[in-house]
Amino acid sequence: MAVLAPIAMTVDYIEAERFKSLSPAEHLRKAKAPDVPYWERKKHLEAIPANAPEMADVPKLRDEINTREQESLAADNARIQMANERSRAKKARESLGPYLEQKLKELGYDVSVSISDDNDEVIVTSSDFSDTDHRVRFLAFVRGKKSPLFSACSNGLTKVRLRISDIPLLGFSESYSLDCGGF
Repeated sequence: MAVLAPIAMTVDYIEAERFKSLSPAEHLRKAKAPDVPYWERKKHLEAIPANAPEMADVPKLRDEINTREQESLAADNARIQMANERSRAKKARESLGPYLEQKLKELGYDVSVSISDDNDEVIVTSSDFSDTDHRVRFLAFVRGKKSPLFSACSNGLTKVRLRISDIPLLGFSESYSLDCGGF
């Protein structure tokens, strides 16, 4: 391992000497290259001597590099912010299923609740939904203002799927609007 440090120092030295040996025109060409990282492009601009003819292009190019760098950083920050918001929304929706199930059970419903992969649908499963009258009464309740599903609408969920089995293809399964516009 002791051999690696001198090798790394030698590589750094060679790179530094190579950089120093570039002409002002070569530094300018490297600073204009779009595939070169911003920090390296700026380093090439700083290496151009003040008395070199290429110096005339430096202020404009420096401003251009700074502008593009700021635009790139702003775009990166926007992507990060959107990803964070999606992550927070996903976590909120994931915790909504157990919360709604608990609230409906406290009201006497024998149900299980989950959030669909579509992320806009609450899935409520109960063997009681095989009875049409029970489904109609349940839908009327969950669409009301005192329903625990009120919080589902405020979290972007717009539909409720009623199922009689946890196995999706077995038995009744139908999706209904939560009528969130009424909330």
